[in-house]
Amino acid sequence: MSTFLASVNAPVALVRALLSRFYFGWWSYNVGFVIAIGLFWHWIALNISSWRLYRTARTFVWLPLRIVADAALVIVGGLLGVITADTCGLWAPVFHSRFGGIPLYGSTLSEYVYNTFIVCFWLIWSCGFILLFGRDLHLAILNARFPKACTPPR
Repeated sequence: MSTFLASVNAPVALVRALLSRFYFGWWSYNVGFVIAIGLFWHWIALNISSWRLYRTARTFVWLPLRIVADAALVIVGGLLGVITADTCGLWAPVFHSRFGGIPLYGSTLSEYVYNTFIVCFWLIWSCGFILLFGRDLHLAILNARFPKACTPPR
């Protein structure tokens, strides 16, 4: 698996890395990874259309499940941020054994630019998940308190 491919599809790569010990045969040949990437980008497309129409993320309709899903996705965004900070060497290597480090230097300019792009993709995913699903979590909690004031038209 390419490091650049993993950074473009960082949430899927994170799940793959965390659950890799439970997958056998077919997952190790990257078939499952490619299917997961396709489903992930389909979900991203659904979220983009939902954002354009209703200014909310596309998750569950039942409010308690929506709050739990949004909180879990905010935690995933935070975990992506922690991995990015660890990769950049901002603190002691917390996840170094599983994810490896990407140094922000290289012997040539092209290696430096390549590594910087990889770190930027991880940061974009982290900030995107925290901001989008954090806002949706905030609206879902407001909707739990004031149901008629925050319900988007469907």
